[in-house]
Amino acid sequence: MSDIKKVHTANACPPAGPYTQAIVAGPNVFVSGQIPADTKGNLIEGSIADKTKMCCENIKGILTEAGVAMDRIVKVNVFLDDMANFAEMNGMYEQYFSHKPARSCVAVKQLPKGVPVEIECIAYTALNTGAHMRLLQATSDNDFSLVEYFDDIPPYAILSHTWGADHEEVTFKDIYKGKGKGKAKPGYEKLRFCAAQAARDGLKFFWVDTCCIDKGSSAELSEAINSMYAWYKGSTKCYVYLSDVPCRILDITRQEILVDTFLSSRWFTRGWTFQELLAPETLVFFAADGSELGDKANFLEDIARQTHIPIDVLQDSNDAANYNVEKRTDWTMHRRTKREEDAAYCLLGFFGVQMPLIYGEGRARAFARLQTEIKRHKFQQNLLAVVSFMKFLYDGV
Repeated sequence: MSDIKKVHTANACPPAGPYTQAIVAGPNVFVSGQIPADTKGNLIEGSIADKTKMCCENIKGILTEAGVAMDRIVKVNVFLDDMANFAEMNGMYEQYFSHKPARSCVAVKQLPKGVPVEIECIAYTALNTGAHMRLLQATSDNDFSLVEYFDDIPPYAILSHTWGADHEEVTFKDIYKGKGKGKAKPGYEKLRFCAAQAARDGLKFFWVDTCCIDKGSSAELSEAINSMYAWYKGSTKCYVYLSDVPCRILDITRQEILVDTFLSSRWFTRGWTFQELLAPETLVFFAADGSELGDKANFLEDIARQTHIPIDVLQDSNDAANYNVEKRTDWTMHRRTKREEDAAYCLLGFFGVQMPLIYGEGRARAFARLQTEIKRHKFQQNLLAVVSFMKFLYDGV
């Protein structure tokens, strides 16, 4: 079947015989039973904990090859030749499966090659593409609360900014775990600014990445990053908060000074702000004191010169399709991200693709997976065009 993919990797125990380490079928990944053997197939020595760890490392290596994170495992089957070893096995197991997938533990008199433990699992690759979004709203006690929407998302403003130190930003837990917890943090001023500006624009709700995403959940973070471009594109207003442009520079009489100060902002050098520049329909720049600097149309030629992004793409991101993938990728090469894999992940929405995030895979591997997804997406688009054309011909007969 064309939708079945076999997974083979040198980073896990090779299969015994004419089998495969895993099968990807649609959104599901079925990992064959893994025994405590190294990447050359040699059984390892050691305790039950050591052997359980080897099984889990094999599973991790196979899922990495399949482009799936461990927290997307939904079912695990553990086989033991002696249930007296359960406690020791379980202690190591919990280090790899802290998200608590469904599990069965079965006693088997004899396992392959006489090993004491074997583990198999099922994971999923499909990402939630439904309309699900958390939004912030101001409360009567001058604080903020989170509201969750699964469909019929109301009009909202969205903030584009650069992060300070992690401990300075207001997090999901700060908002979710009680009133006023994040008020002492410097990042709270950005929430105040966004709420006030949204209110001036007649918007009740707004979105800020630092606290509208639960980054403690890698599955949620993955889905959020895959949805980010759509969220920015769906906003009524996008506010670009330039924390390193300290005052209303519009008061400066020399236009050259205005533009130089504006374009020297760190915001123009970060990877994530690339999609935030292109996706929104309406994008407005603000200085750190909250004063409005102008919208994107005011600075089109200057931004194009600074970013090397053509004016037609700045005006309408759909025009990016007129440029090849290499050219579009070049527009981001001078931008930096805190984590090396994000250099690829921040382009997912821009290229209209989705894929799981695997932090630790490295920049090269992340870009290789991105390129594969872009090619697959292009093939699917071409196939749809052919099908539509054939339907047109058939209907016309």
